[in-house]
Amino acid sequence: MPRHAAAIFCLAGLAASAAAGDRVSYLDNGAVRLGVNLDLGGSITWLSAAGGESLVNNHDWGRQIQMSFYSGPVPFAPHGKKPAPAWEKLGWNPIQSGDCFGRRARVVEHRNDGKAIYVKCVPMQWPLDNEPGDCLFESWIELKGAAAGVRCRLTNARLDKGQYPARGQELPAVYTTGAYWRLMTYTGEKPFTGEPLVRIDRKLTEGGWAHGRASESWAALVNDKEFGLGVYSPGNTDFIGGFYGTPNGPGSDPTGYISPVRREILDHDIVYEYRYTLVLGSLKDIRRWVYDNAPRPGGSSPIASTGATTTPPTPAGPSAGN
Repeated sequence: MPRHAAAIFCLAGLAASAAAGDRVSYLDNGAVRLGVNLDLGGSITWLSAAGGESLVNNHDWGRQIQMSFYSGPVPFAPHGKKPAPAWEKLGWNPIQSGDCFGRRARVVEHRNDGKAIYVKCVPMQWPLDNEPGDCLFESWIELKGAAAGVRCRLTNARLDKGQYPARGQELPAVYTTGAYWRLMTYTGEKPFTGEPLVRIDRKLTEGGWAHGRASESWAALVNDKEFGLGVYSPGNTDFIGGFYGTPNGPGSDPTGYISPVRREILDHDIVYEYRYTLVLGSLKDIRRWVYDNAPRPGGSSPIASTGATTTPPTPAGPSAGN
């Protein structure tokens, strides 16, 4: 997964060149259209307002909206394989779409009844060439209004029974196209009171993704008109994110990034689940959805203006997995 500027991507433009022939399974409720790519592990490769353009970045297999996990050892070199030098410090890192050499994850089960999608896949180790993950990924997706609720499950079956230190897990990794470059959230001490939002003004080339608190358990990447994608992670206030490239720049390389993160030890046989929601709309609409749906102490408060201020984010290292 993209982590530092020195080696931002292994195979530039790979996804764009292959997407035309891929099998994509869609849900569409008239408000939101969502597609999972059955040739990329079932990762989310399309998300748009009905009839609109997708916000999802598909520049390479490390983008999309997808599951991604981290553990040891570091480096991870099974069967004598050597990880790509740019990614050797990531260690054990299965992701849903594929690896940095262009090998795709394999879907082993898929259902779509028009209301919900279920996908099970064998992921790929991102830093290694053609090394399937020693685990399974599952995801369940449903649409409700302008939101997509997602449940994810990791089932480990590692032969290596060693216990490795806790790592920051991407729950999930979310990459947007270059038009959605303004990272917005609330970082204050009075969540759910409608206080002004904050813009996190941080580019990947400025020392790594921003790492800080989202006090209301959500953050959003929006365009110049304050329309975009919100990511809500129940009970989680630890987020990383930022932007790489030139806002509104040409091609698929520029990208926004958001990930709710939580430090977890992933045992060799763990079954680990989490949930998140993707919300399309204006900043005001995204925040209102969270206020209407997030459990919290006390009652709802009116949402104030979303006027943003720019503050320096908490310093971050280059990797979510540290």
